[in-house]
Amino acid sequence: MGVVDTSRVVVGPVSSEMEGLFSTCAVKAGEVIFLEQYLVHESSVAPDDHIPQIVRLALRIHLENHFEHLLRLGMHPECWTLGVASEDAHWLQKLVETGKISADRMRDAYCLAAAYNVRCLTALHTGIGEISVVDRAVIAPFSCKANHSCEPNAKWWSSSTVEDVRERILGMVAIRDIPEGEEIAYSYAPDQVRDLPNELSMKFDKAESFLALESSSRKSILRTLYGFDCICTLCNRFK
Repeated sequence: MGVVDTSRVVVGPVSSEMEGLFSTCAVKAGEVIFLEQYLVHESSVAPDDHIPQIVRLALRIHLENHFEHLLRLGMHPECWTLGVASEDAHWLQKLVETGKISADRMRDAYCLAAAYNVRCLTALHTGIGEISVVDRAVIAPFSCKANHSCEPNAKWWSSSTVEDVRERILGMVAIRDIPEGEEIAYSYAPDQVRDLPNELSMKFDKAESFLALESSSRKSILRTLYGFDCICTLCNRFK
């Protein structure tokens, strides 16, 4: 089981409008950078009449009283610039119509869920040759502060135990040597183009990796999926 340790990272300013995650010491390639417990999660499985995952995560933020805590941690609904997805809008309206949550709070919780969730995958060995995958959208204090880079220095830590799932453990591993004070960044997009939403993947060679695409293509994909223009060092190099 992974042991929670966040002593190697700190949240700090990247610019006057943006925060990031930074190393507090040198980290060697292959070493765990940090492990933490996530605060709120929602399964990718949709048992409740196929309510979309982000809507269910937003509702959990409200029902489990995470909303104010997330704000105190420096998370802001306005960071999500893409608005409410068309397939999610009527679900939000149905929840508001129950009278248990206001329209403003529902929308703000949705924007927090959309802006700060990360995907947590755990492959559990349940028997000889048998693997069960636990797939969750989660929100965690440090993980959600890590920014995107098309030239990443980190990747998600791989967990494979029931204890890690039960204890809500999430973290990152260095994929190259990271000096003290460097920003920790990973690729938000799926590794392979074929794993992008179909309307995006069909525009490219599905055999390619996302990071192998031209800068303009990567920026277009990130803008569509996450609503921001990539300003990482690699993209800036090819302006």
